[in-house]
Amino acid sequence: MLHQRGLLVLHASAVSVSDRGLAFVGNAGAGKSTIAAAFAGDGHEVLADDLLAIRLTDDGPVIVPGPPVLKLKPAVVSALDIDLQAAAPANGSKTLYAVPAGSPREPIPLTQVFVLTEPDHEEVTLTGSDAFFPLLENTYTVNLLEATCTRQEHFQRCARLADSVTVSRLQREANVETIPNLVERVYHFVH
Repeated sequence: MLHQRGLLVLHASAVSVSDRGLAFVGNAGAGKSTIAAAFAGDGHEVLADDLLAIRLTDDGPVIVPGPPVLKLKPAVVSALDIDLQAAAPANGSKTLYAVPAGSPREPIPLTQVFVLTEPDHEEVTLTGSDAFFPLLENTYTVNLLEATCTRQEHFQRCARLADSVTVSRLQREANVETIPNLVERVYHFVH
């Protein structure tokens, strides 16, 4: 339905830092929800988890906030010292908790997309096709596109986003002890 409304929908999490939207894309288990939870713990607003809707406007891309719930593994909940009083199993899952993350406000400009990668990739700002393809590859429910828009329209949306924001590769180790360092590296990228 979001595709039909002309929105670009990514498999991503997003937060607001100094009124700028930051999105995190990557493979399943890459740490998108984990990094959003870490930013929430630092007092920042979570704008989306798992499904990120982006409206492409003449003034730039805008994040349309989604439900303020993070799906987190027990090890992440423990590492980030999240209170489980408000949490519940996510969709009946025995391996994920649904953790409330505040209530998002109005749409906010998207300024940067971080592509979470394995530690063997250099952390750099991506340009051209290197920025485009991670957005294309992290499109939410790409198999539904034929019913909602043409592939050409979708490619154009991804290209427009890649041209409108900074896309950076960010190394993510599969270790909860490295979360604070990951957050610091994001702050370094955006300041």
